[in-house]
Amino acid sequence: MSVKNDLAHIKDEFNKDGQILENAFRFEIFLRRYKKTLITLLVLIIAWAVYLGVDSYLTQQRHIQANEAYAELLSGEQTPELLEKLEKNSPILYDFYVYTHNPSQEALKKLMDSDNELIAQIATYRDITHTLDSLLEESNQDTINEVLANLPPLKDKTLQQWLILQEAAILLQKGYTQEAKDKLMLLDENSEFARIGESLRHYK
Repeated sequence: MSVKNDLAHIKDEFNKDGQILENAFRFEIFLRRYKKTLITLLVLIIAWAVYLGVDSYLTQQRHIQANEAYAELLSGEQTPELLEKLEKNSPILYDFYVYTHNPSQEALKKLMDSDNELIAQIATYRDITHTLDSLLEESNQDTINEVLANLPPLKDKTLQQWLILQEAAILLQKGYTQEAKDKLMLLDENSEFARIGESLRHYK
């Protein structure tokens, strides 16, 4: 009985060894069949890891360069080289610096395309204000209507409501009462400007 058990045990071990060899053989076949694919995949993984490391390093260096340039600009040393350095390393920080240092009308128009949505909206707001101020000297209704129709869009709802009010005020000043009233009808009744709009609609 003991011999029989030993033989069964030996047979079982042979079977296990056979399975191991079979699996190893299959694995070897798999490696041979997909060797190029696996090598390519490994190279891509290594390249991606290297890219992430380099990108992280370069991003950090850009932040350092931008902060250095911004600090020097704030200290009063405003040179074209420093402005270029700041714009190159951090366009958004550059836009913020330009906006907070009395930008020209030309600079404001450039800021309207800023990647920073808040700066872009505020710059657009100021550009519109400048345009509306210039209309106070204009007397031709067609010119006024054309300028108002081509004002750049505002995404912020509050600024949109403000713009309607400003346009209506200019039309009233120019004596275009009905046009002003039509414009005021566009105000949202829940807007903080609604009460002012209601008062202006009674203007004769």
